Amino acid sequence: MQDVLYIVTGTTRGIGHEFKKILLDNSSKLISINRNKADKYDYKMDLSHIDEVGAMSYHLREKIKRDYVNHKIVFVNNAFSLDPIGKLSEYRNYQIASSLNTNIYSPLTLIKLLTEAPNPLYIINIASGAAHSVNKHLGIYSSSKLFIENYLKLVLASTILGFILIMIPISAQQFMKIMSKIKNF
Repeated sequence: MQDVLYIVTGTTRGIGHEFKKILLDNSSKLISINRNKADKYDYKMDLSHIDEVGAMSYHLREKIKRDYVNHKIVFVNNAFSLDPIGKLSEYRNYQIASSLNTNIYSPLTLIKLLTEAPNPLYIINIASGAAHSVNKHLGIYSSSKLFIENYLKLVLASTILGFILIMIPISAQQFMKIMSKIKNF
């Protein structure tokens, strides 16, 4: 059975925090990506800053090559920004850029990095019902969620490198059931 490395974005609170706790309770190998470093598992990477994501991606790639060469990789795309909320005319340009960087650019950069590794790759995208509804106050968030879902469907259709799961928000227990199936795959 091949070891598994979990790479999870946005583990400081919410679903990502609960996933991280469960993974650590099960002695899983973990790299979590957050704005701030809280423990030895965290990579400090602000997904809204393109330059930081690019620089840290290099270090992440080297760590995988050095420490996890014979591991399956499970990437959990969890981090997302709801901001800006409100009318488009009220958004500041930097809010738009920050949201698109966090919600689209950074996940694509990380997925590209992981598809370049020879490791078997599983991608779990924490989806949202907002991607399939119209909410005039959540335009960038909803559009970003839909973009990522559709992009991952394209990757699934065009790749032989791995297996991709696209999921809606689930309970931590359901997450662990899915993780155990992947681990034994």
